[in-house]
Parts: sequence; structure tokens; C-alpha cells
Amino acid sequence: AGDDGDAGVVPKGRHGGAEKITTTDVNGRMLKVHDKWKEEEHLWPAAIVLSRYLTNQDSLPTKGSCVVDVGAGCGLVSLALAAFWDSSCRVVATDCSKEALKNIRRNAIENQVGQRLQVEEWDWYAPALPQWAKEVDLIVGSDMVFGNLSRTSAYFHLSKWIAEIMSPCSDCGHSRAEKKAPIAIFLLQVRGDYEESSVKAFVDDLQRRNLEVAELSFRAEDAEGVPAETLQCLKLFGVAAPREHAERIDVGKPPSGCVGDGDWQQLDPELFEQWRDLNEA
Repeated sequence: AGDDGDAGVVPKGRHGGAEKITTTDVNGRMLKVHDKWKEEEHLWPAAIVLSRYLTNQDSLPTKGSCVVDVGAGCGLVSLALAAFWDSSCRVVATDCSKEALKNIRRNAIENQVGQRLQVEEWDWYAPALPQWAKEVDLIVGSDMVFGNLSRTSAYFHLSKWIAEIMSPCSDCGHSRAEKKAPIAIFLLQVRGDYEESSVKAFVDDLQRRNLEVAELSFRAEDAEGVPAETLQCLKLFGVAAPREHAERIDVGKPPSGCVGDGDWQQLDPELFEQWRDLNEA
């Protein structure tokens, strides 16, 4: 997945302060990030795979599209989008960690995309959506939902905000006027039992809100260099408003107590081909 810029730096544990420069080949472009061994600033495998998936030449968006990376971490996905996508596209990297945002800005400058990448703080517990919610065409995220199920976790707030952005009946939806509702693409790593994971809980809550969820597939070349045992744990999801009765999208408060026990169902992945021409009529 890349060359370690300083092989002598050894991580000091999951929350340690050790740092190294990691170089990753994203579809022929070498991107370097300051990589720390802590959740919000570490380069996780899902970010590498999603960066390649989204910058495949067959997957480039139309001019003027707006994409937002939620829980951007060290920023590799955002850096790749800023490097590959047309200069008319707007790329926004968001995270709730001020240290992560500082690191993303540094990585953007060092990869010569500092002028192309907008970096904003966004806490999923915030009382209102940011301005970009009215303009976004594609929401992406890699490994921003992880760990065991916790019924008070932030990912339930994220699923609520995604529903509000996609709903035509919400304040955000009304402000979009004739602009098409966005879709979302998330690459998540399941750690442990899927049935007991936060990934399943997050996906279930998206479905509970009447959003459509489909499991997608990435290319073999997207995963080059990623260990096989890790690849088996990666799940790529597409999320969109339903084709019919989008007014039924539930934008209510995050669930308390029961999360909902319905299994997510596989839907037609072709639904998510629309993200390739996001702004076309």
C-alpha cells in the first residue's frame, strides 16, 4: 500500500504520537501523507482502496460537482479527489478533530492540492448542517464507522444527517430546489462479528430511515498491496434516496434503545451508476 518514508519510526501504540510519511500509489499518482498511529490521523486500508475506486478514470464526475469526505482522517481520499477530479469540482474534507484537520491541510499543501481542497470542521453532534449540505452531490467516507455496537455512538447522528440531506422534504432538501439529491459511497472495515458491529448498526439505521443501501464491488487493482485478511473485512456501500416515495425518508432524531433488527438487503448496484453523471438532467 505504499512506501514508508521513515522505516525507523515505530508506532507507540494505538494512541501513540509516532509519525511517519507514507506514500501511496493512487492510480499512478504518488500521494504522501503524514501518518500517525491514532484513529483520526492514521492511514487505514479502507482509505487507500476508496481513493483508487473513486479516481478510476471511468468514474470521474461531471464538471462542477461537489463531493464531501466525512470523517476524513489523514485526508487521503480527499487528496486523491482534489488531485484527479476536474478543477471545477469542489472537494470538501471534514472531520471533528482539529488535529486531523491541521494534518489534512499540511498533507494538501505538500501534495500540491492546497488550493483545490476545502477543509472544514464538522462534528456529527452539531445542531445543524453545514452550508455544503445544500450543494453536495456525493458524500464519501472510509472507515469512519468502526468498533462494536454502541447505541449512543456518533454514527447514528451521521445517518440522521445523511437522511436529512437526501430527503426532498427536509429544510436542506427544500433549499436544493431542482438540484438532484446526492448519493453516498462508504467503504467500511468490519472488525469482529458483523452482526455485532457498528457497521451493521449504521447500515440498518440508514435503511430504517427508508434510504436505499446496496453493497458495491471495488476492482482488484483498487486493493493492490492491501492484505487479503483485511480485504475480507471491507464492505463498500452505496446509499441513495429511494426511487419512489422519497418523501417517506425519516429525518427524525437518532434512535434510543432499539436500533432495529432488520437485515439490510442487497439492491441493484446499477442504481449508483448515477453518481457518474451527478448533475445531468
